[in-house]
Amino acid sequence: MLGAGLAGMAIAWTAHWKRWSVAIIDRAGSNTSSRVAAGLVTPITGSRAAASWRWDEFYPVANRFYRQVETQLQQTFWMVEPALKVFASESECDFVQSKWLASNKPSNNDSNNDSISAQSMDATLRSGFEDS
Repeated sequence: MLGAGLAGMAIAWTAHWKRWSVAIIDRAGSNTSSRVAAGLVTPITGSRAAASWRWDEFYPVANRFYRQVETQLQQTFWMVEPALKVFASESECDFVQSKWLASNKPSNNDSNNDSISAQSMDATLRSGFEDS
């Protein structure tokens, strides 16, 4: 495997689970994106609050993959946490909420601990404007 970045390591882990022999070659630079990036995974991206491409398909696979790696390494690094978005106005909040509700359809692949419901997102989005 050439490169121990996100894609290279995912392929190496998958090959390992299939009992294939794997050698990983990496320059181990301290300023590469795999060593600097925070690893944020989010269902809504950009200023237009667009749903991440194929989120409902990719997220459950990523969740299972990282949980399996955690189990093998006996380490915890895949943490599902709420994200904070500060809105400039209630209209911006309304816009993001409408995009979220349109794209957030519950999946049978979601576990109770690893997904955020549309109702909890609504409560979270609204909480910042209750006192204004």
